[in-house]
Amino acid sequence: MGLVTIRGRMQVIRSEGTEGAKFRLSGKGVDQDPKGIFRISEVTGDVSVTRTLDREAIANYELEVEVTDLSGKTIDGPVRLDIAVIDQNDNRPMFKEGPYVGHVMEGSPTEKTRMSFKTPSTLDTRDKLIHVIS
Repeated sequence: MGLVTIRGRMQVIRSEGTEGAKFRLSGKGVDQDPKGIFRISEVTGDVSVTRTLDREAIANYELEVEVTDLSGKTIDGPVRLDIAVIDQNDNRPMFKEGPYVGHVMEGSPTEKTRMSFKTPSTLDTRDKLIHVIS
C-alpha cells in the first residue's frame, strides 16, 4: 500500500487492486478517543477529516490502515499512517509589559541577534514562544 496526499485529501492505494476488498482505519481519532475525527472510504481508500483539527490539542495522530476481504480477513497491512497537524498560529503571542526599548550600535555587524523576547503561549504555559529581532 502507498499514500498519496492531494490538496489535503489522503488516499490509500493498494497496488494489487481493491476489487472485493475493504479498507479499514483504526487508532486515536478513529475508534479510540477522541473518536470519529478520521474516516476512510471502505471502497476507495479516501481518508477524510470530520471536524477541524487543533495542533495545540493534539499535534500528531498515529493510525493504522488495513485491507480486508469481504469476510473480514486481513489481506494487506496493517500499515501505519502518521498524520502531523500543522500549526496555523491561531494563538498569537501576547506582550503584556511593553513598551520595550532596544538599542543597536551604529555599524553593528549584521546577522546577529540584537534582542529576544520570551512569552508564554496563551494556551499552554509550558510552551515558550521566542521572538527574535535581528
